[in-house]
Amino acid sequence: MRKLFFDPKQYPLRSVAERLFNSEKEEDGHLDYKDKRCLKGKGAEDLMYDFCAMANAEGGIIIIGVREENGYPIKPITRGLQSITSPDKELNRVDQMRNSKFGLTGPDIDVRSIRVRGKRLLLIKVHPSVTEPVGLRNKQGRQEYPIRQGRIKTWQPYQPTPDREPRAARA
Repeated sequence: MRKLFFDPKQYPLRSVAERLFNSEKEEDGHLDYKDKRCLKGKGAEDLMYDFCAMANAEGGIIIIGVREENGYPIKPITRGLQSITSPDKELNRVDQMRNSKFGLTGPDIDVRSIRVRGKRLLLIKVHPSVTEPVGLRNKQGRQEYPIRQGRIKTWQPYQPTPDREPRAARA
């Protein structure tokens, strides 16, 4: 059984988040700040691409409920943090979005709710895809494979080997 990234005895998440914000940590290939609006509409679709992009790179952390500007949390941090009003509902929504888009073939994620400076945030650990790239079908039905490079997503072609087929979301 895989050890959970979010074991609270091993990883005091609140203090990790506080250190990130206090050090003014910029987004990079392993860290992405998201406005809470990413949980709805077009933002939710983009979030699924972000899961794939991080899984296809080396994995990473997405923190939902942080306004950012040019890759940095907005200062003062009390203004940059947004409280997720119904964290249990949103945790379920993230799982439902992932499961409805990918079924059993999607990126491996762990989602937790944490409280930082009185605000409730969602912390998502995206595990790296160790067997094959994770992709999504676009509106034209073409398979796309995003990968995170620095702060941005890029699109990579994928040539499956005969013994390995890519994992793809349902259209």
